[in-house]
Amino acid sequence: MEKLIELSKLVSKEKTKRVNIIGQEKKGNSSLTRKLYDGIIRGIITNDKEAGEFLYGPNFDQNTYVRTKYRLEEKLINSLFFINLNEPHFTDFQKNYYKCHKDAAAVKFLIGKSAREAGVALAEKTIRLAIKYEFTELILDLGRILKKHFRIFNPHKEKANFYINLVGYHKKVLDYELLAEDFREEISSQFSPSRANQAFQRDKVSKYEIILRDRIKEFSSYKLLLNYYQIASFKYRITNNHEEVIRVCQEALHYFEKVTNKNSIGPIAVFSIDILFSCVISRNYDLGNQIFKKVNQILPEGSINWFSSLEGYILLCFHTKKYLETYEIQKLATNHKKYPVLPKQYSEIWKVYNAYCHFLIENNKLTLPEKSNRPFRIGKFLNEVPQFSKDKKGINISILIIHVLFLLQRKKRDAIVERIEALKQYSYRYLIKDETLRSNCFIKMLAKMVKANFHKNATIRTTKRLHQRLRETPSATKGQSQYLEIVPYEELWDIILGILVNRAM
Repeated sequence: MEKLIELSKLVSKEKTKRVNIIGQEKKGNSSLTRKLYDGIIRGIITNDKEAGEFLYGPNFDQNTYVRTKYRLEEKLINSLFFINLNEPHFTDFQKNYYKCHKDAAAVKFLIGKSAREAGVALAEKTIRLAIKYEFTELILDLGRILKKHFRIFNPHKEKANFYINLVGYHKKVLDYELLAEDFREEISSQFSPSRANQAFQRDKVSKYEIILRDRIKEFSSYKLLLNYYQIASFKYRITNNHEEVIRVCQEALHYFEKVTNKNSIGPIAVFSIDILFSCVISRNYDLGNQIFKKVNQILPEGSINWFSSLEGYILLCFHTKKYLETYEIQKLATNHKKYPVLPKQYSEIWKVYNAYCHFLIENNKLTLPEKSNRPFRIGKFLNEVPQFSKDKKGINISILIIHVLFLLQRKKRDAIVERIEALKQYSYRYLIKDETLRSNCFIKMLAKMVKANFHKNATIRTTKRLHQRLRETPSATKGQSQYLEIVPYEELWDIILGILVNRAM
C-alpha cells in the first residue's frame, strides 16, 4: 500500500487532469489541434500550406499556424504512452518491447520525483522482462539503478551482487553487439543501390567474421548473433561459396526458429531468402522449393521481404523451365497494391522479369491461357529501367541481352548488328573479370552468330569452343546474390539456335 500511496500522491501532484493528449479535448471544444489532426488523418492535409488554409483560411498567419502545429506535435508525442498494446496486430515481442521501454521511462521519472520505492519495484519487474527479451540497453539502465539502490539506499548484499554481475556481463554483451552492428553497417554501406558486382573488401569482411565468431563462443545474444550470421552469409556470397552460404544460413535459421519469444520473423525471412538465391545459383532446386514454401507462409504480403522471396522463387522457376509459373509470379508481384510504392531498385527488376516472360511468349516457350493482342514494346521497357543502366556488371547485362533476343525473334537483322557492336565494346570495357566470365563468353557467342550471318550450322561450328567453355564455367555472382542470369545462358543459347535457320537471315 505504501507504494500505491506514494504513486497516488505523485500523480495527483502532477495534475493528470490536465494531461495534454490527442482525443481528450472537452466536448464541444473546437480544438484547432484536433481539427488539424482530423484533417491529416482524413487525407485532406498533405502540406503546411494546405494545413494553414484549412485552419485559418487563405490569408493565415504563419506564426499562429506554427504554434498550433507545435501543440499537436506535443500532444501526439504524449499520446504515444497511452497507445493500447493489446491490439491483436501486436506480437508478444512488440507488446513487451513497448511496455519495457515505457516502464523504464516511468522508473526514471519516479526516482527523479523521489518516489524511490515505487520506482525500484517497477524496475525489478521490468528488468525481468528485459532479460527475457534480451533488451540489453534496458538491462544496463535498470541494472545500474538497482545495483546503486541495493548498495546505498537499501543495502542488500545478495541483490547488490546480482545486479553488479548482471551489469558487468551485459556491458560486455552491449560492447560486442555495437561492434557487430558497426561491422555490418560498414559492409552494408558498400552495397550499390543497383545490383553491380563490385569488388568488396574481402579480407576485411573475413576478418570481421572471425572476430565475431570468437565472440559468440563467449557471449550469446539475439542482436549479436543476427549481425554475425548476416556478416558470415555476406562473406561466403562475395567468395561465391554458395554451399557455405546455405550452411551458415541454415545454422542461423536453427537459432532464430527456436527463439519464438523474439522478433524472429524478420531474421528468418532474411536468411531464408539468402538460402533461396544460393540454391538457384548452386542448382539446389529441391531445397530452394522447400525454403520458399516455408518462408512464404510467414511473410506479411506486400512487405519488402515478401517481394524478395517472390524474386528468388521466380528465378528458380526460370531456371527449372516452369515458365507459366514465372508469368503468374511476376503478375502477382506487379499487380500488388504495394508494388507502386516500392523503391526503384526493387520495382524495376520486375520489369526485367516481365520482359523475359514476354520473350518466352513470343518464342512459344510460354503459352498463356488467354492470349493478349498487345505486343511487348521493347523501347518502352528500356526507358522504364534507368536505375539498372548504371549497373555495368549486374542486371544491366540481362537487359542488354534481352534487347538482342527480341530483335532476333523479330528478325531485325540490321538492329542486331548495331547492338552487337555496342555489346562487344561493353564486354571489353566492363566484363573482364572472373565473375562476369559467363556473360563475356555469351556475348562473344552472339558476336560469332552475327559474323556467321545468322546461319545456324555456321554459328554452331564457330561457337563450339565458346559453348563448351560456357558449360564448364559455373554461375558466379560475387557481391549481391540477387543478381543472377534470369534464364541460364545455356538455355538461352538453345532458344537462339531454335530461331536460326540454315541460311543467311
